[in-house]
Amino acid sequence: MQEAHRQYKRRYAGKALEHQTRMYGETIPTRNLHFIMGTMAAHPRTFIVIGLLRSGLDPAELAKQSDLLQVAARRDVQSK
Repeated sequence: MQEAHRQYKRRYAGKALEHQTRMYGETIPTRNLHFIMGTMAAHPRTFIVIGLLRSGLDPAELAKQSDLLQVAARRDVQSK
């Protein structure tokens, strides 16, 4: 978040917080948000959020794909 705020300040100057609030409060939550987790060398047992992955894909459409993959996996198991 600190780096995002720094970038927003550079781009939007005095309106940085307003733009960042809109992006993280309204836009990103509608974009199928995933957290990218990782560790740092200094703290290898502690996971932190190192990034955000957002997609314009509809979560309902992704759920349909998951259902198809489960059906295919069941067929694969049954054929063995």
